[in-house]
Parts: sequence; C-alpha cells; structure tokens
Amino acid sequence: MPVAAGMKTHPLPADRSHYDSAVELEKRNNYMLRTILQSVVNDRHALPRTPARQVGDFFASAMDTGRLEQLRFSPIEQDLKRIDQVKSTDELFELLADFHDEDIARILDTMSLNTGSCG
Repeated sequence: MPVAAGMKTHPLPADRSHYDSAVELEKRNNYMLRTILQSVVNDRHALPRTPARQVGDFFASAMDTGRLEQLRFSPIEQDLKRIDQVKSTDELFELLADFHDEDIARILDTMSLNTGSCG
C-alpha cells in the first residue's frame, strides 16, 4: 500500500509528527511504568523506609501538582542562589562537583535526555 493511501486509512494522531513502532513501544513502556508506580502508591502494606514505599511516596509527591504550584521554587531556592553567584568557569565546575556530591542530578545527564544520546 502506498504511503499516501496508508495515511488516509491510518492518519497520524494530532499530537504526533510521526508514528511508528518505536512510538508504540514508548507508549506501552510509559503505560507499564505508570501502572507499576501507581500500584506502589496504592500499596498500603509497604512498610515505611522500604524501596516500594519510598518510590510510591516520591511518585505521589511528583503528581501532586497543587502542592508543586504552591511550593514553586522554594525547595531549590538555595541551589538557584548558588547558581546565580557563579562568575567563572572554575566556580561553575566547583558548583557542579558540589551538586554531584550532594546527589543532585547533573546538568549533563539532563542534557543527554534531551538530545537522545545515551550518556
């Protein structure tokens, strides 16, 4: 079947510029991950300080958009001030090392998610 004919019978979803098996796999993985995360949120038998409870609590807090809107940037206010005070490359690398020591997500890790590279 020519591509144009396929587009008539299987149009692209409005929110997509392309659609293929990789998109289907991504959607399925996201659905499965959300199902797993939601199950640990709802697991009332998970003991405090266990990985299941910690993951469930973390996911629930991330989904609490009302609380996130209320807090805005206050949880990271001190980190933002430290970033604002950086005036040189040396200070930047020192701050990044501090953030790494404090187990704060590294900038380069976040950037690799946006570029699709596996870093």
